[in-house]
Amino acid sequence: MSTALLPLVLILGGPLPPVEIGPSFDFERCAWAATHVVIATEGTVVDGHLEVLESLDGDVGAGTALDLPALRKYARRSTRRVADWWLGGGGAQKPRYVGTDRMYLFLVRDPAGQWKAAGQWQDLPTSVGWIHQGRFFAAVQIMNPGGSVPVDFGLSETGARALLTSIRKARSAFDAAQELKKSFAISIGLQELLEHPVAHVRHQAAAGLLKLGDPGVAILSAAVSNDAQAAYHVAIFNGYYDVAGHAAMTEVALSVLGRDAAFWKQWAPILGRAWWQPQHASWTRHFEPRPIEARYDRTAAVLQFLTRRKHPDTAALVAQVRAIWNAHPGLDPETASGPARHRQNISKILKRLP
Repeated sequence: MSTALLPLVLILGGPLPPVEIGPSFDFERCAWAATHVVIATEGTVVDGHLEVLESLDGDVGAGTALDLPALRKYARRSTRRVADWWLGGGGAQKPRYVGTDRMYLFLVRDPAGQWKAAGQWQDLPTSVGWIHQGRFFAAVQIMNPGGSVPVDFGLSETGARALLTSIRKARSAFDAAQELKKSFAISIGLQELLEHPVAHVRHQAAAGLLKLGDPGVAILSAAVSNDAQAAYHVAIFNGYYDVAGHAAMTEVALSVLGRDAAFWKQWAPILGRAWWQPQHASWTRHFEPRPIEARYDRTAAVLQFLTRRKHPDTAALVAQVRAIWNAHPGLDPETASGPARHRQNISKILKRLP
């Protein structure tokens, strides 16, 4: 799911009114977009004045003072309480609070020298991670309506640093490819990023390839021909609806959907209602789904892609998938024993297609 992380909507005592999704920390996007990543301390007084302990990327050295007034939001200790209850801890678990002695800051320095948030929300409090007892915590909107609150992000500090290093190396490779003069050379530079373990890196590589037109589309078409790598294909179709080259990618998407329709026609009668693999609730997505779950994710991504595309062959293929889903209730995560992480729901996407 590059998808960005979505809030868990909890309905307590009846339906809640619709509210805009609020800011949440997204490790992948923050690590990709940041011009500077530092570990800093705010000391015992939470006032937005920090000192850099270590620079992980960028030209800000240890000992540099940073003035980030937006972080005064966490001055009251209650705002730093970890939301353990949503994972089932209930009232029996002793409350935990993140400290400000070791914080990961994902920053962008604008041309005027001002510090901005690296996250997609342009919200500094959700471009920060806290280290508490060796674990990585960050602010996420887990209730809608509701604000962003600290949660255990499912990573140790060691794991967070490894993930950060992986994404930053991929960003350097991406930028180096963009500096090349010829489209073919750029496409070769981006090709290997399509198999990067981080979804957002694959998103960016796919977008870069689509901008190249035919050379990029040829690489993407070859990439999605291997159905055993379906987990890696989701990023190719997710999110890039308005990039140059989309007309050719529609043909590619239809080819994939044809294979997926045949797959589900064979396997849907066998699967039953309880085929989903439950996952421990976590705000990270850095695990590989089972192959059949990856196939579901890819089918959903292709169908979502086709909601923005007009093609004479779309209706017939969509009709095949719709007939399978109508004949076999329970294929979607909402009606089966679905995992905790968010997934697109194919039945809902089908309603938006002709």
